[in-house]
Amino acid sequence: MAYYDYDEDRQLIKGAFCATFGMLPQDFEDLTYSDYIDLFPSISGETTFAHILHIRMETDMDRVKDFSQSEYAEWVRYQLKKKEFDKHHQKRNEEINKKRNDERNAKLQIAEEKLQILLNKNPNP
Repeated sequence: MAYYDYDEDRQLIKGAFCATFGMLPQDFEDLTYSDYIDLFPSISGETTFAHILHIRMETDMDRVKDFSQSEYAEWVRYQLKKKEFDKHHQKRNEEINKKRNDERNAKLQIAEEKLQILLNKNPNP
């Protein structure tokens, strides 16, 4: 799961672009997708957006314990969202794998039936 959601974090991303690249908000709105993709990795680490990403990515519980109340709330919110996302995708993957296995088993069953028909038509002397 990505550490940001374009729709949810749109204002933070816009602010980061404006701060990093000296853009006006309307300049951000006029960015092409290609320019967005090219510029995104260069967003300054000193922006609010970068700070939020660092909070969400933190795995060291000693650092998490030192978070402010609002930082901790953001970290917990993201962890819960990630857990739900992971659970959904695990379930989806299980469904996909079951479907693939069912299809494979059906093909094997057909192949076994065809083989049995061939063996019955041509018994060994």
